[in-house]
Amino acid sequence: MKRILTIIIPALLAFTSCGYDDADLWNAVDDLDDRLKTLEQTVSRMNTEVSSLQTLVDAIDSGYFITDFTTLSSGKGYSITLSNEETIEIYHGTAGADAPVLGTTEIDGVYYWAYIVDGEAVPLEDGDGNYLPVTGTTPVLSIDDEGYWMVDYGNGAEYIDDGNGGYIMAKGGESMFDEVVDGYYYVTFYMADGTVFRLPKMSTAEFTIESRKREHFKYEATRTFNVVTKGVNDVVVVNTPLFWTVDIELNPSGDFATLNITAPSQVFVSGNLAQAEGTIVISVYGQDGNFNVRQTVYTDGMDYGLALLTFEDDDYNGSWESTDGRGYWTSLIDSPQYGGPLLYGDYSAVDYNWYDEGNTELASELVTAWGSTVFWNGGIAVSNYHLADIGKGDFDTQLSIVGETGCDGSSNFSVGFGYSDSYGAFPGSLPGIYFRDGGERVVESIYVTSTTYFANDVTNGSSFSPALPSGGYVHLIAIGYDASGNPVSGTVQPFELATGAGGPVLDWQEWDLSGLGKVNRIEFNMDGSADGYNSYGWARPAYFAFDNVAVRFYDDE
Repeated sequence: MKRILTIIIPALLAFTSCGYDDADLWNAVDDLDDRLKTLEQTVSRMNTEVSSLQTLVDAIDSGYFITDFTTLSSGKGYSITLSNEETIEIYHGTAGADAPVLGTTEIDGVYYWAYIVDGEAVPLEDGDGNYLPVTGTTPVLSIDDEGYWMVDYGNGAEYIDDGNGGYIMAKGGESMFDEVVDGYYYVTFYMADGTVFRLPKMSTAEFTIESRKREHFKYEATRTFNVVTKGVNDVVVVNTPLFWTVDIELNPSGDFATLNITAPSQVFVSGNLAQAEGTIVISVYGQDGNFNVRQTVYTDGMDYGLALLTFEDDDYNGSWESTDGRGYWTSLIDSPQYGGPLLYGDYSAVDYNWYDEGNTELASELVTAWGSTVFWNGGIAVSNYHLADIGKGDFDTQLSIVGETGCDGSSNFSVGFGYSDSYGAFPGSLPGIYFRDGGERVVESIYVTSTTYFANDVTNGSSFSPALPSGGYVHLIAIGYDASGNPVSGTVQPFELATGAGGPVLDWQEWDLSGLGKVNRIEFNMDGSADGYNSYGWARPAYFAFDNVAVRFYDDE
């Protein structure tokens, strides 16, 4: 059936001698050429739509919403901007006989690419017989020189079977999108293969829950969160963990709300065990009639309370009183970062320490070594410094991080410095935190990120150590001690602060320390691959930043 034209046309051209009227032949050739040009435009449009559909499905899976919906200047489709700042273009389609060869099919909640035969969606498969998800590799459509559809998933273009032993011929005018309807709360996408997608539209309403990424609840406890609102018409609780209670009270002024969350009891209820953790999802509808981004709070409940050391002045519960108008934690931030009076003084001895009194009960002070007590011996310093330019990170900016804020958008955090290695360098100089009241408790987790000084070293290298090569790594190690000063038996996985392949950690990442069990003190050390060592021992700047230290408290404490 195929490629007959490529054989017959050259044969007919041999008879173009004097007196032969070849007008009909050339008209046929021109018709074929015009058809192929039309099909090339169809292919270009459909490849754009394939990419748009892929973005659309990913937006649905990721919970994105539409921030802008406008008609193209040509009037032939729409330009749609999503909340992740991606923009897609969708064209008006034609249904019926010109339904496209490529479409989607949903199987167990996942959308897969499919080809359409007689209105039926047949899932496309890779060479191993696996279905190809829409959010995976982007297929590239093409046509051969006779107008038959081909598709390439990265392993070369292949013809698409028509289910009857042949291939599918492109007709022109195909479009994956049949109709797009701009509704009140949603934009609805009607596909030519019968599939329907919906994406919510963003409202100008604001609904900001003053909470952290993860909020801990003791069983049966109720916690109240402030919510900053603007232009909110209504809110709907879409999802809660099993047997958790959520109540939202909107202020009549429309500019404030309270969110009350109650954890369940740790018992069987109606034959079901209440969920210990989960996500609360709240939908917000604006006064302009549109749907706003869904707000979420991740919650977990346990049989213990959780105190959080954030290094923020508002969270300080101790007895210290300010004499200079600054809060407790902010008063501990030195200036300049290196050589400042709080951390270095006269370079022999300073009394720099902190105590989270009445909250986590954690404390820390600088290490004393070689007859001096200053930060270069080791310790933990409070900071709020930021330096995004990694190439400028050095000892003068030792208290800076690359990110713009502390964990969860806060102002303050802390920077630890110090190490001990097999070469005997800096013995007993490890930075540590401990419970000043003498108690032993579980430190559940901390959030960690790189300092700019450390990030510059592993990225660009220095005169002491090379840039971290492929296969290289730097780890933080946590060591626990009981109240008698003996190492505890519990251990935790080291925190991977940098790798040669991925570079330094630049965002705040949680480090689970609960595996240490109950401790009185935790010390932190830095270690890594051989490239981090020279003839003097560990040679990389042993700085790291941490924030949001979570400590467990039980009823008997």
